[in-house]
Amino acid sequence: FTDAGLVIEKEIGPLDSVINYAPYTKVSIRHELARRFGPLARVAKVAMAPDIILETVLKITSRIDRRPGRLVSFVCGKR
Repeated sequence: FTDAGLVIEKEIGPLDSVINYAPYTKVSIRHELARRFGPLARVAKVAMAPDIILETVLKITSRIDRRPGRLVSFVCGKR
């Protein structure tokens, strides 16, 4: 980006926006996260029911999960 004369103004992580996690939805991600809690899946679903909780979990996960292949978007401006 810098070689093209661009400045990165914002980085949008893998789970920060539907742009990067499509074709999944908040509902399908909520279901998958709850499923991974195994026997506590029901408790996890209830805990993540409010969008603000789910969005917080997704933001934290987006910062931690840096496996290759994750989509990241950038908002850039010209210098």
